[in-house]
Amino acid sequence: MEPSARAPRGTVTERARHLSEVRHHAITAVPGEHPLRHTGNGSHLPESTLAFGAATLSHAGWPSGAASWYPGAMTTASDSGKPPFDAVLCDIDGVIRFFDHRETTRLEAAAGLAEGATARIAFDAGIAERLVLGRLNRDEWTREVAGRLTADGVPAPGAAALAAAFVRAPARADTAVVGLLRRARRYCPVLLVTNATVWLDEDLAALGLADLADAVVNSSRVGAAKPDPRIYEAAAEQARTTPGRCLFVDDRPENVEAAARLGMTGVLHRSPADLHRALLPLLGPEPDEGDEGDEAR
Repeated sequence: MEPSARAPRGTVTERARHLSEVRHHAITAVPGEHPLRHTGNGSHLPESTLAFGAATLSHAGWPSGAASWYPGAMTTASDSGKPPFDAVLCDIDGVIRFFDHRETTRLEAAAGLAEGATARIAFDAGIAERLVLGRLNRDEWTREVAGRLTADGVPAPGAAALAAAFVRAPARADTAVVGLLRRARRYCPVLLVTNATVWLDEDLAALGLADLADAVVNSSRVGAAKPDPRIYEAAAEQARTTPGRCLFVDDRPENVEAAARLGMTGVLHRSPADLHRALLPLLGPEPDEGDEGDEAR
């Protein structure tokens, strides 16, 4: 099913049926498990640290302010008048959600630790894989991080405080990205595709984003994490379309590349302007007020 480009809201019966099917289609767990790939792209942190976005660190070697388009990308509507995609698949951390780790940084300095030390422990390969595949809850993650900090010489009270500050760091949503996705959802299904925790639904509700998308494809529920192709395939199935008819947005190059290998239109997100350019076939050239975003990069 291919919804018409820029169809007015509430007037296309087929589109309404399509969205209804997407919203009520249950996520089917993907059999088996896939180890996360831990490549830093120039950073000494594991892939999962940056993919998860918890440390809000820079991405070495990837300049800000420019989208990187991969094979098959299109920026205009097709000759048939339809957009080049039937669904938008969007990452969360580093695109929509950003964490504030100033308290963690303060506690690290007080403990004599380098900035980012807690993040490196929290997303160590042995922890991160279990976290995003649903094998750790929030309390278990906190205890494990505290235990690793204690083993590294941080006194137990300080280690517990550091772990709690990191795991429960406040977060905010980029209002420009949220606005663009809400606009896109008028014309096609929007799905969030993320390497995340089992408590993601609580976090989205706390940010007022429980209704942002038609579905959430969460690695900890699906049993596969980006860049495993199975999570992309699960998302396309949820959207009731083929990978070749999906727009995929992520802030991790390897995740975008994996999507492109499946035939998806991929965009490397660095600012809301990148997302707006990707959505031009749906939204047109005029951005809403605030589309420049509030995330300094």
